[in-house]
Order: sequence, then structure tokens, then C-alpha cells
Amino acid sequence: MSKHIVANLAGKWIDLTEADDVVMGPRQSSPYIWWEEGALLNSGNDKANIDPIYDSLYNDPFIMISYAGEDYRVNPALIQVVTK
Repeated sequence: MSKHIVANLAGKWIDLTEADDVVMGPRQSSPYIWWEEGALLNSGNDKANIDPIYDSLYNDPFIMISYAGEDYRVNPALIQVVTK
């Protein structure tokens, strides 16, 4: 059984583990490595204390995914891990 990282990119579900040119997360890892190393999220907010000024969509957790020559900022809710 193997893990597959599947993401909704612009309305289409893509199995990222089967794609050749994908990197994701703050370390720009392959999907499998990203998952095995703790599935780190990108975050726009580097502040230790939350301030209402920084409470925006820009500071919500996200995962940067580079796929097929395009960069996607993806909400973690649009990632699925499938065991096949």
C-alpha cells in the first residue's frame, strides 16, 4: 500500500504523487517527502502574537504547490491523502 497526495488545483483533483514536476510546501519537497516530513504548511504570518491587522486571507495557512509550470496557493482542506 502506498500513500498518494491528491490536491484540488483550480477545480480539478490531481494525484500529485504521480506527476513528474511537482514540489510543495515551504521546503519545496516532492509530495511524498512533504507528507513523510510532517506535511508542513506555508504561513504568511510570522508574528508570535496574533494581531487583528494580520487576520486576513493572506495569513491563513496554505501550501504552495508548483505543478505543470504553474504555482498554486492551496488551502490545506483541498489536500487528500489516499492509501492505495
